[in-house]
Amino acid sequence: MLGNGLPPEDYDFRGMSGGPMLTVVEHNGIRSWRLAGILYRGPNPVDEDGVPAIAGLEIMTARRADFILPDGHLDIGRWDDLNLSSGGAR
Repeated sequence: MLGNGLPPEDYDFRGMSGGPMLTVVEHNGIRSWRLAGILYRGPNPVDEDGVPAIAGLEIMTARRADFILPDGHLDIGRWDDLNLSSGGAR
């Protein structure tokens, strides 16, 4: 994005929470972007116990956009109906 190429291994993605996760969709040969969710956890060089992350495996976690209410809260009732863990999200 800034012309610097890909970030180095174990790059610290801190500060991305709350940002959009986008997906590319294609319909009738036309590609567009759509909101997939809101990031709430990004890859970290180490986990909560200080164990190094798996090199090259950078997992970002997002709440699905269709569960987000207009006020920004997670639709817990609908989430629970599908037996998904809310993980304390608000």
